[in-house]
Amino acid sequence: MSVATRMVCAGKNRLALLLGFLLFASVAWSQTYAVFNVPGAVSTDAYSINDAGTAAGVYADAAGKTHSFVRISAGQIVAFDVPGATTTAAQSINAGGMVTGYYSDASGTHAFVRSAVGVISSFDIGLSGYTVAYGINRWGTTTGYYSDATGTHGFVRSASGIVNTFNAPASAYTLALSINDNDSVTGYFNDSLGTHGFVRAAQGAIMVFNGLGGSRLSYGYSINANGIVAGQFRDRTGHWYGLVFTPGSGVLGFYGPGSYFTFAQSINSSATVTGYYALSGRILGFLRSPSGTLTSFAAPGANSTQPYSINAIGAVAGSCVDPAGHHGFVRNP
Repeated sequence: MSVATRMVCAGKNRLALLLGFLLFASVAWSQTYAVFNVPGAVSTDAYSINDAGTAAGVYADAAGKTHSFVRISAGQIVAFDVPGATTTAAQSINAGGMVTGYYSDASGTHAFVRSAVGVISSFDIGLSGYTVAYGINRWGTTTGYYSDATGTHGFVRSASGIVNTFNAPASAYTLALSINDNDSVTGYFNDSLGTHGFVRAAQGAIMVFNGLGGSRLSYGYSINANGIVAGQFRDRTGHWYGLVFTPGSGVLGFYGPGSYFTFAQSINSSATVTGYYALSGRILGFLRSPSGTLTSFAAPGANSTQPYSINAIGAVAGSCVDPAGHHGFVRNP
């Protein structure tokens, strides 16, 4: 069953969402950007950043092959592949520098964990030929999803290899995307009524949430230490909004003024959210404070700035596109 949602009207003839208040500020001069590419890459995307400022993500080479990298805060980049893989896609890095993600080879798609010193181990859930890991917490517990003959299911796997699999209620398609240090997980699932976000507690209880206005498309993307989730939903008119779901309080929706889509991607321990929105032919990054203030930003010279991750001090990692190409970036507060 869905938890309660809340909204406040802020204009006639439009779904208006509780935002606190809107304040868009120009980027302060004290903020710094590191825009980078892995050597030899034609595109670079930084998907995750930990509290030490180390980022992980993927890059594509001139042949179109996908590889992974780790970049420390000082700028040194280490590229890596799972041995024998045709594609290696790092998705998340934890506080200790462990990276998780997935790779493909001749036998299918598999999950991997790379230690801070570069040792790579791979795993599959059961006999599945398709296992994807998306999140890792400080204890090395990973979450993701796998597919078999009965559908697609979520999993939580401890660092020692103990696996718990799960499905959201009445669903044969459950994707887990993020895990916090308490082993709570968020993601989304499909059923006969649509797509819904969920939070799964460490003990296995699942709480379902939905966006506002009768939304039938809702997603949980990131969960912080307090169990607060950032994600997105689409309303019945086709507009996309960011959301913050707080267990016990419900869903708050927000949007960039004038934007037809606003995607929230990550939330940190202070409940600051990052993501991106479209406006006047550009894609801008944003930070949403815990009180609801939205501040937009763009990497220098970029027409598209897409943040994917935020750490405890507010450093953001993502990708940007400018006339010179498609790059990774780290934005420091």
